[in-house]
Amino acid sequence: MNYNICFEVASKCSSFIDFVPGSDFEKIFLSHVLNLIDNPLLEYYFQPIEVLYWKDRYTVIEVNGKEYSALTLPITQGGVVKGKLTDDINDVYGKIYITYFPRDLDDAKFIYIDAVERGAIGVIFIDPRPDLKRRIVITMSRDYTWNTGKIPEIPAVTVDCKTGDELFNYVNKEITIVSDIVSEKRLSYNLIINVKESEENLLITAHYDHWLIGISDNCLGIGLLIQLLKELLNNRKLIENSRKGLIFTLFTAEEIGNPRYSTIYWAYGSKIFTNWLVSKKLIDNIHFVINIDVIGREVEVYASNDVIQFLKNKFLDLNYKNSIPYFDAQNFEIEGLPTITISALSKYFDVYHSTKDDLEHVNKSKVIESLEITFEIVKYLLNTDFDYSIYFKNLLEELDKLNTSLNVNRIDKSMYRYFKKIFSKFIVEYRKDNEVELKYINNIINYLKSLNYDEIKRVEIFGTGEVLIDLENVKLSNKLIENSISGILQELRYLI
Repeated sequence: MNYNICFEVASKCSSFIDFVPGSDFEKIFLSHVLNLIDNPLLEYYFQPIEVLYWKDRYTVIEVNGKEYSALTLPITQGGVVKGKLTDDINDVYGKIYITYFPRDLDDAKFIYIDAVERGAIGVIFIDPRPDLKRRIVITMSRDYTWNTGKIPEIPAVTVDCKTGDELFNYVNKEITIVSDIVSEKRLSYNLIINVKESEENLLITAHYDHWLIGISDNCLGIGLLIQLLKELLNNRKLIENSRKGLIFTLFTAEEIGNPRYSTIYWAYGSKIFTNWLVSKKLIDNIHFVINIDVIGREVEVYASNDVIQFLKNKFLDLNYKNSIPYFDAQNFEIEGLPTITISALSKYFDVYHSTKDDLEHVNKSKVIESLEITFEIVKYLLNTDFDYSIYFKNLLEELDKLNTSLNVNRIDKSMYRYFKKIFSKFIVEYRKDNEVELKYINNIINYLKSLNYDEIKRVEIFGTGEVLIDLENVKLSNKLIENSISGILQELRYLI
């Protein structure tokens, strides 16, 4: 297999710094991709999407006649603010607050919100790693929903730890943040490439937008997708003789793009695509989804338990991990489709979304391994039916333990999707240690029955904000759980 195309596409992609949806160079890159895969047997089209375009044009911190380079954190709105520097969250009113990034980078939004609510006029985050700056999206709502959110109006910027150490010398002295950003609505595009359409299609996806250099997240993913497409076209008989159709999709707006400032700011392009599939009643034509996102180190395969068990029949030695709601795959999983994501995300947090996400920090042999594994999985799925019974076997065994026996007379794709949409959920746990955890649950009833009340403050359904449990009112929480379980079982008995 020739791997040059993968790295060539990735290099081209990463040459566009801060490749956000709606960028002026978006059409240049997509045209480059189409020239590489030019083939009369392919059909392709662009799906236009209205997105939030956000661009950091210039950011510095000025103090005592010095200028320190910084990055503005999306999707804050920038501006010029002058005030005393403080490192005390209890003394931020009218001041600029400086602090380190939290252990979980996504929790930076809670620090920002807390500072804004206490009257801060700016926030500076310090990255604990040397000579490195990164972009982490900040939103103004504590939940994780697709609802319209508030605009984060005061500037939040980030500096490396060396600069941060110097800035601590100016606590209680005046500093100035200069943040010049552009924030406006623009058009962006998903690119859909039909290799072979059928009543059941294998969908292979990756996103091309990225922060800063973005070689692993996700330029190499796009390169792998294009290399895979070329390899399959070179093995045309494999496609022609396959029992499944094959569609490739390049998503925009995975990193940012929701024009409503929703707190689920990621995976927006794929959400628009799945919404379109549902509205056109095409979602049932998708047999299986393979997503590629953040590769270049030890290969991981993210999937739900039933999908893992299914793949283990053929690929026993892969490094399987449970699904997480941080990939484009989540939008397909929410619709009840079997998915996997080929990734190395858990191995990449040292350079994630940073100025060091470049080829020097990539293990090229692992890129090649990712490509070979993906190619083998694609070949397998093109001629193998997914075993829906695995899910039902595990689910019904769990329900039997709860004395909720159900007699399922039919096991097929539509029933699988229906059960998965009810039982398998992405949830948000708000914990008593002021941390938030987003996780995938295979059986929501089993989860609710086994909740640890000593650790959890509140549990919501990811995306909707629907509260399943709220320990500020234990009686209400118990009632919510009872109603949730009763409603699920009543709906299922009616169906069956």
